[in-house]
Amino acid sequence: MTQTIRHARCACGAVQVQTRGEPKRSMLCSCADCRRKTGSPFNWTLYWPEADVMVTGATKTFRRAGQDGRGVDCNLCATCGGTVWWRLDALPREIAVGGGFFDATDLPPPTIAYWTESRPAWTLDLAAIPAEARQ
Repeated sequence: MTQTIRHARCACGAVQVQTRGEPKRSMLCSCADCRRKTGSPFNWTLYWPEADVMVTGATKTFRRAGQDGRGVDCNLCATCGGTVWWRLDALPREIAVGGGFFDATDLPPPTIAYWTESRPAWTLDLAAIPAEARQ
């Protein structure tokens, strides 16, 4: 059986991430830190076992305490600053990759949303927002 290979990259392409197989979890987070990291009402994150992730390219690590007080190592592209992947102290053997950095659109949808009290009310009904296939 062939495992799915997916590719993610930062905006400039200097940092590349390759994942093998399906993620262990897919989630949304609206904590203040994730909103600041993405500039969005929520951060879509997928987690793979460390052995199923290959990262290439120069990164700069920024360590911070999450809103829950646990440590997070954010790995930013040394050129464009994109935070393509990160690691949580709470999940030391897993690599988190931002869903929007992937080329593929067949990623599993989130199965849970955290810190929903911190997101704008309009995000509860995204389907109500008029949609255009392209700009």
